[in-house]
Amino acid sequence: MKIIIHVGPSKTGTSAIQNWLSSHQKNLLELGIYYPPHRVDINGISSGNLLQVFDRDGDELIVNNQKVQDVLTKASLNKCDRLLLSSEFFSEHIDALIGAFGSVEVIAYLRYPLEFTQSSYNQSIKRHRQTNRFGIRMKPQAFNLERLEKICNKLANNSYQIRPYHKECFEGGNLIADFCQALGIYDSVSYMIGDGKGSRQINTSYTIENLEFKRWFNQFNLANHAKTLDTFLQSESQTGEQYSLVKPELFEIVKSHFNELIKEFAKKYKVYNVERFIQVCQNLSPNPYKEQFLSENDFKVIADKFLSARDVDQLTLFTLYMNDWKKMDNIERPEFLDIFGSRFSLNIRFRFYIKAMYRRMKKLFRLLLLKTTS
Repeated sequence: MKIIIHVGPSKTGTSAIQNWLSSHQKNLLELGIYYPPHRVDINGISSGNLLQVFDRDGDELIVNNQKVQDVLTKASLNKCDRLLLSSEFFSEHIDALIGAFGSVEVIAYLRYPLEFTQSSYNQSIKRHRQTNRFGIRMKPQAFNLERLEKICNKLANNSYQIRPYHKECFEGGNLIADFCQALGIYDSVSYMIGDGKGSRQINTSYTIENLEFKRWFNQFNLANHAKTLDTFLQSESQTGEQYSLVKPELFEIVKSHFNELIKEFAKKYKVYNVERFIQVCQNLSPNPYKEQFLSENDFKVIADKFLSARDVDQLTLFTLYMNDWKKMDNIERPEFLDIFGSRFSLNIRFRFYIKAMYRRMKKLFRLLLLKTTS
């Protein structure tokens, strides 16, 4: 059985690909491709097939050989000659996947390093509590190229496809069509690509206002509200606003540096449609520059929408505000904290103080009980 591993890596439309594959699993079965089902969140985002191969052990991922055998067995029972697995986390664990499956074929996408860097920064704000503003050197590292280089070095020459991640380089005009070309099934599924199933935009970057809102909140312990806030801001950013955090004068310097790195990479490793990709990279112009600043009015608007969102527990959030956040020092934009506190209703405040009073009375009662019994 042929094992096809889509490794992403991150910030190359992995969630969009997985969403489409999940929506067309029956069609894939008819073509002899088994794509195991997996969970997605309300915004269509998931870790793909990661946990159908690996187990989590703290921060580590360990191959579960029984899970590997299970997906192979299910593929055989469905009379498939190809097993397709997708997760951007796979890009960090190629050795383990080769050890588990033996021979594998890898599909990976190469995104322009500057786009990758800015998109990764956006992701670090979303999910990894980044609080610093964006910054870039004149000759920065191309981390995505380094990751792809490690992947290619682990594989035989003909067992990987590196494909440009850019709309002007996609076969068929879009990412899903291009991925189906990579699988060799485009002619069979081309009529499904525009059918509306699994075709919505997934995991878009935050708008600049939502980015700054989340960056400010990353200073605080949000407890279980971190996921709720991310889900809310993600749903509020579905327009996919295009902007740059790099000033135009720096953009050209960084672009020249990254273009040289791409040419060097292409000399060592085969990249599909590489001449076209290099030409696109040379012609790139920056998106409109946006300063990382959030006005008080925009903060109020986003805060009010968030507090009225469906899954927000205002009482526990106000409790965090009163018992934790207000005690912190050296907060960036401290005026936002007062503004946020002012957005809670009188009902929430009343319930908080009643609960606080009840806890104090309960504690006092226990102390009095201990004195009378001693």
